[in-house]
Amino acid sequence: MTRQLHAVILPVLLLAALGFWLRPRIVEGCAGSLVEIPEPANWHALPEVASSPDGNALGRFLFRGRSMAPKYQLAFVHMGLYDPAFCRSAGVGLERWFVDGPPPAYSRVSGELYLHENTANGDFIVAGRAWGVTDPGAEVFVTAFRRSPGWRPNLVSTAGAALGGVLLLGLLGSVLPAALAWWKLRRLTQLQDGVPHPQLSELELASLRAAHSAMRAAKILASSACALVLSYLAVSTLLAWGHSLG
Repeated sequence: MTRQLHAVILPVLLLAALGFWLRPRIVEGCAGSLVEIPEPANWHALPEVASSPDGNALGRFLFRGRSMAPKYQLAFVHMGLYDPAFCRSAGVGLERWFVDGPPPAYSRVSGELYLHENTANGDFIVAGRAWGVTDPGAEVFVTAFRRSPGWRPNLVSTAGAALGGVLLLGLLGSVLPAALAWWKLRRLTQLQDGVPHPQLSELELASLRAAHSAMRAAKILASSACALVLSYLAVSTLLAWGHSLG
């Protein structure tokens, strides 16, 4: 029984250690967030906020995302805007421009975006105008938002949420069955040693024997979760390495 329990405890401890180490990839504490709002009326008339010359920011807000063709600075994916006073994950998406914007979508860049501010209520509007279009009235609405201060936990990304789900499922799905199986296996051991529990019934005896299967299932689940997490780390590392090579 002790050997079986140790076989479950080791992958569970590894899962817990991986969860603690990967916590920054899964969830982060934010001092606030950017909250999307419906398209305001007459936003074209609002004053434009100065943007950074290098195209990395719109006013006080920074871009997030990456280029699939960094050599040419094209094909941007997962693009968004966030407030550095909060955190990267608590921003707003810019898919309306980088995915659904004027074709071809891969040619859309951050330098085509403009920020308008309604100083009366603190609303911000992001608009886009493709290269070569000089008429400000031709700007296309992309998104609108306002700042919402206040601490809150936030999932870092969809991949981080999936990673956290695997870790949580692996921990709960292995710890709970293993604890129940361990408790029942203790009773089974007592029975085999000639010290039967006075309340033991045939049904309970059958469930005790089934505890061996539960312990094995907990071990398999914990080991599988560890393998999935380690595979994710290996693949993400290789992708980051390939991306750095251009």
